[in-house]
This record gives sequence, structure tokens and C-alpha cells, in this order.
Amino acid sequence: MFTQRLSACFLLGLSAVAAQAQVGPGSATLLPGQSVERTIANGETHTYQISLAAGQFARFRLEQRTIDSVLILTAPDGKKLVEMNLTGLTRLGEQESLSLETPITGGYRLTVRGAEAAVLRGSYRLEATVRAEATAQDRQRLKAETLLVEANELSKQEGRTAQQVIEKMQQALPVWRELGEPHWTAYALSLVGTAYFDLSQFGKAIEHFEQALASWREVKDRAGEGHALNYLGRAFSTLGRTEKALESYEQALAIWREVKYRRNEAVSLNNLGSVYSGLGRTEKTIEYYEQALAIAREIKDRAEEGRTLNNLGIVYRNLGRNEEAVEYSEQALAIAREVKNQAHEATALNNLGIVYTVLSRYEKAIEYYEQALAISREVKNRIGEGYLLINLGRVYSWLGRTEKAIEYYEQALAIYREVKNRANEGSALLNLGNAYSDLGRTEKTIEYYERALAIYREVKNRIGEGDTLNNLGDALRSLGRPDEAVKYHEQGLLIARELKSQTREAGALTELATDERDRGNLGRARTLIEESLGIAESVRAVRQSRIPRRVSRHRSKLLPILHRPADATAQGRANERS
Repeated sequence: MFTQRLSACFLLGLSAVAAQAQVGPGSATLLPGQSVERTIANGETHTYQISLAAGQFARFRLEQRTIDSVLILTAPDGKKLVEMNLTGLTRLGEQESLSLETPITGGYRLTVRGAEAAVLRGSYRLEATVRAEATAQDRQRLKAETLLVEANELSKQEGRTAQQVIEKMQQALPVWRELGEPHWTAYALSLVGTAYFDLSQFGKAIEHFEQALASWREVKDRAGEGHALNYLGRAFSTLGRTEKALESYEQALAIWREVKYRRNEAVSLNNLGSVYSGLGRTEKTIEYYEQALAIAREIKDRAEEGRTLNNLGIVYRNLGRNEEAVEYSEQALAIAREVKNQAHEATALNNLGIVYTVLSRYEKAIEYYEQALAISREVKNRIGEGYLLINLGRVYSWLGRTEKAIEYYEQALAIYREVKNRANEGSALLNLGNAYSDLGRTEKTIEYYERALAIYREVKNRIGEGDTLNNLGDALRSLGRPDEAVKYHEQGLLIARELKSQTREAGALTELATDERDRGNLGRARTLIEESLGIAESVRAVRQSRIPRRVSRHRSKLLPILHRPADATAQGRANERS
């Protein structure tokens, strides 16, 4: 790529002088003046030749109607100048384009390749614009387009280069606005939003995606609107803002159905299923996943089929139906290996590891986690690597090998700091706090919990904040400070209710009951534990599964104590401390 002289970009709605293609065997010749329309299959290539003189300005535009395509430009000497398919920005019905000031005179080759496995055949429209020289406005546009391409490449490295992405788009945005290009503005805003998401700055991510959404609506680009809503749903879901997440995903789903884009319809159904899964709405979750699975199979999108099977495996694991969970995850694993999708392969292996962890088959779990870890390292997925290190740490913790667990958590912490993922950094700190709690090093435990709490509040992650508050309360109570513990558990309870998480609400009530028991408030403790058990039984009825772990952990301990006479309870506490 020639810096500042050659750029690759998506172009929407720009007027241009068209080009004629003489279609025949082998290459076709592009001549300025008309356009060409053709159908293309996934994996098929069409080649065009065009003669250009040094210093000319050329723009090639490809309208992708029913299939995503790649555009490749090759110089007269046979050197590939650029392969254009901007990750995350190409969409149904939009135009992919290459722009350049030609460096040398000669015959250039333009190749169109079908690149969407979920669509066997689709159509496109190809046009070209050629001018004797670039205008000042063309050069401004080229500069901004180059920034877009550079930012898109940087975005593939996620958090490590997110700040650079933001800086480049901050340079490009004023140009797009000055040129009156809402489509380009929306692209740039989307890249900035994604960068802030990678940095766990979800509030800023939402701000930029909402601006992008407004731009897409301004130009009535329904596909762009759908993608912005999908990203908003992800950000709201991460923050625990479930109602906003559902609203965004449902709007996106309506758009994909309207434009008849079946693949993205399946993606939205999967996203909705994931939110309902978090709410414990199992029947609704399965309903959405099964709709997504049917679509994926209908359009023969094996990757999306595998993703959906993974999601169904998670649902059945949460229901305690572990044999079915293994079956779905193994189907997903087979598909991932068939289509050579290493990301999905690692996900399936991780899910199998979780199931075997639940079954207390820890050696088997470690085997699957280590396979997934090796893949994540091979494909340089640093966030996935950190996640798997956390899971391995948890297994070693349950095996009683706490020092080994700490090693894994510290490796994960280093990765999350490297890629600047603050939310996951908070998760690593929280797990380190748990490990030091297992070692009885309570002061160290509190130190890690407080650092995790600060991060969760910084990134406005209410789920992480609530869980950490509850853990801090537990640690303080273990030091014989139940009055302080109550304050943290009450905050945790408020967040659980705000998030409408019944499992977390039941857990916080159980912890408060334990605090009140230790304070000698037996009547209050009994009321709280009964309320907790009522919620837990309700959750179990809905999920058709066991009582949540946090509640069941204390249930057998609390109920006998709560039914003792007050003086016997006081004596029991004295005996526990001795």
C-alpha cells in the first residue's frame, strides 16, 4: 500500500462516472462510462483489466447486493497493492471500494472474489471513476480513507492498539463531517465505539455507537442501523443493563427480518437468547437458540450453526443436564474443526472444560482447557488466553492447589493489563482475592477485592461491582466485623435488585442473614434467610435446576442455627470462634 497515495475504503452513495465491462472468458476490460452487473458464488473470482496513466485518480466501487465480496487491486508489475475487505464494516447492500492516485502507467488488474460462506451465490454491481488528476477534495478524502484502513487494521489487535484507533479516527471524523459524508462518519464512529469497548470503557462505547446509529438513520441505511444496535446491545449487556440490551437486540432483529438478511437474523436470535439465559428465562432462551439453529442450517452457515450449538450446550449445563451439554458442545467442536474455525474450536473446548468442572472431573476439564489455551495462543487471541488461564486457575483452586491457581490468575492479570481490558483485569483481581481467601490471608484478600471494586466502578460494570461487594462483606465478617460486612452486603443486594438478578439477590440475602446472625439479630436473620430461600425456590422452578450455589452453600449451616433459641445461638457462635 502506498501511504497517502493509495487507500482502500467502503463508499456509499457517491456519484461517479461509470465503467463498462466487456464480459468474456478470463479477464474483462473496464472502460469508463458504464457499469457491469454479475452474479458470483462463494469462492469464485472475476477479473477485470483497466489501463491507467501515472498521476491519474481512480476509484473502483463494488455494490454488494446479496453476498459479501473482496476487492483486490494488482499493479502492472504483478504486485498486489491491496486486498480490501474491512473487518466488521462490510455489509449487505453497501459498496466496497478502492481509491488511488496511480503511481505508474500500465495495466492494472481488479479482482472480485465472493467471500461469504453463508451465501452460495449472489450479485454485485461494479463501477469505476477515473480523472486526469485528484482534486484537493479527493486528496482530503484519500487521507481520511487511509486513516480508516490503518485504524481498521489496528482494531484487529483489540485493546493493545485501541487508543491508536481512537486517535486516527479523531483525525478522520472532522474530514468526513466537512465533506458531508454521514456514512463515512458512521464508520469512523463505529470504530471508535469498538475501541472503547475493547478498553472496557463501555459508557464511551455506547456514546459513539449511538452517534453512529443516528448517522445511519439519517441516510436510511437499515443495515448500518442494525449493526449499531447489535453493538449497543453488547455494551448494555456487559453493563448489566438488561432491558436496554433486549431493546437494542430486538430492534436489530426486526431490521434483519425486514431486509431478509438471514445470517444476521440468526446472530440477533443468539444474542437475545444469551440475554434471556442471564435472566434465567430458560424456555425463552432455548426458543431463541432453536430458531437461530434452524436458520443457520437452512442457509448452510456451519460457523453460525456451531456457535448456536455451543450456546445450547451452555443452557443445558446451567440446567444441570450435563450429558446434553456435552453432546451439544461436542457437535459444536466437530463443526469448528470441519470449517477450520479455531476461535469456535477454542470456545467449544472451553465449554467442555466447564461441564467437566461442574461434574468434578477436574483432570478432564484441565485437558480441554489446555487444548483451548494452546489454540488461543496460536491465533494470538490474548483476551481468550486470559479467560482460559482464569478457568484453569479455578480448577486448580477446587483441587486445593491454590498456589498453582494464583500463578494462572497472575498470568491472566498481566495479559489483561497488556491489552488494556479493565473489566477483565477486575475479574483477575477478584479471582486472586478468592484464592488468598482460600489461603486464609484475609488482609491480602481484601486488598485484591478493593482493587477489583475500584475497576468495576470505573468501567461501570454493575455485575462485577455487586459480586465484589458481596465478597468484601464475606471477608470482613470472617475477621469478626459483621457490622461492616452488612454495609457491603446491603450494597450488593441493591445492585442485584437493580439488575433484576434473582440468583444474586438470593445470595446477598443469605449473606445478610449470616451477618445478622453474627450480630445476634436472630429474628432479622430468620426473615432474610426465608426470603432468600423463597427466591431460590422460584429460580429453581423456572430453571428446572438446583438452588443457586451461593444460597445452597449456607443453607444447611443457617437453618439449624436460625431455629435454635437465642441463648443457644449465642453459645453456638462462641463455639464457632473457639
